[in-house]
Parts: sequence; C-alpha cells; structure tokens
Amino acid sequence: MKPPTIGVLSFLAGVRREGFLAFIGSVWREHGDVFQVRIGRKTMLFAMHPDAVAHVSVDNRDNYAKLETYDAVRDYLIGEGLVASNGELWRRQRKLMAPFFTPKSITTYAAVMIRDAETLGERWEGLATEGGEVEIAEEMTLVTASIILQAMFSTQTVEAVRQMKEAVETMVAYANRRMVGFVPPLWVPTPFNQRYKRVRKLVYDTISGLIAERRATPEADWPDDLLSRLMNARDEETGEPMTELLLRDESITICSTSTPRVGA
Repeated sequence: MKPPTIGVLSFLAGVRREGFLAFIGSVWREHGDVFQVRIGRKTMLFAMHPDAVAHVSVDNRDNYAKLETYDAVRDYLIGEGLVASNGELWRRQRKLMAPFFTPKSITTYAAVMIRDAETLGERWEGLATEGGEVEIAEEMTLVTASIILQAMFSTQTVEAVRQMKEAVETMVAYANRRMVGFVPPLWVPTPFNQRYKRVRKLVYDTISGLIAERRATPEADWPDDLLSRLMNARDEETGEPMTELLLRDESITICSTSTPRVGA
C-alpha cells in the first residue's frame, strides 16, 4: 500500500508556518505512522512508529545507506561524522565512540545537566514573578547547546553558546535547503550562500582551534570531556587515532544535536 504523499509546496509552507518538528507532528496526526514527501525526483519517507524505525535502523540497517540520496547533509553540515558515515568507516567510528555514550559514561555529565537545568529554572522563576514570557523552543535549544558545549569542549560562556548555536542552526538550515534543491550553487554570491560560508568558517576555525589548544596542553591537564576522549581514542586493530578531519566532523556532529531538526 502506497503511503500518503505530501507535496513539496505544502511541506515547505507547513515547515515555514509551524516549524519543522511541529509540522511533522501535524502530518503524523493526520496521515499516520508512515508518509512521504515528494521533492522533485526525490522522495523522503518518514517512518514515525518505533517498530518502523527499528525495522530500518536496527533489523535491516544493511539495506539502508545513510544519506545516500541527500548528500547535501553530509557535504554541507556534518562531513563524515558517525551519523553520516557508512560501511567500514561507520563500523570503525562506532566502535571507537560507543564507550563514550554508555549510561555509565554519560553520568559523568550529569552535574553539568543538573546545573544548567537549575540555572534555567531559576531564570524562569524570575520571569514568572515579573509576568514575563518564555520562548520555550529557543530556551530549550540554548540550554541543550550549553550542555553539549560543556560536555564536548568544557566551554560554557553565554556568548560561546549563543554563537555556536546560531552558527550550527545556519548550517542546518542551509543543508536542509540544499537537500530540496532550492539553493543556488555555493559559488553564487547570494546572501544566504555568503552567510553559510561565514558561519562554516567560524565553526571550522573554532573547533580546529580548540583541538590545537588541547594538543598544546600536557595530556595530564586535559579535562575529562568528549574532545579529550575522541583525541585519545585508538583503533583496536591499527592503534591509529582519529584524523584531524574526523575529529572535526565528529565534533560538529555532536554539536549539531543541539538543533531540533538534527537532535530529533
């Protein structure tokens, strides 16, 4: 049975009107657990039920190459990070990174999460006494970005969090538009292309600078964060560390999870 199809114009209008996650939720409530969006000659199939997700990502994962069709997400956002990679590279990177995300490892960052949640709650209480309003999506994205940057780089200044959040959101938006084919080639100097190139350089330079700074520090003084763990990881067979490019791509992949369209 063919799943319900959403036209590209309806899809784009709905995303602009409601936001990506809210609109997908509306479509799911109207059309059920499986539906598709036609974008030119391409089709995006949305599987919303846990059983369908397990069928694709667990039970039959060898049948589905990640981002095979939508190379824009790989080329313009997360490179060859774990979320985008396939085949042998994916298996090697997954094996290297799996120990970083066990329940025991994640408890290392519980204090960061609790502190940020308490800070957010205190600020909301202050706003409530003044009759202020809260933009919940923006607030949750900011606190998520704060937690991720602290866990990833031991960095948590308000300006750094906001700057990285806005840069990654721009890269995500660009990759999404590129994916549906509505953006001129990157060499065309449109305002959006120029903005993307600026924020990409900012993100690349920031992460490369943090990696270089970490390498210049005696290893005994490295903080116990995800960057240190990525840099210390070694392939069991070759003993080789991650390349500089993979370190950058994995860092961007982790940072991009603070953006709802990626984190979801």
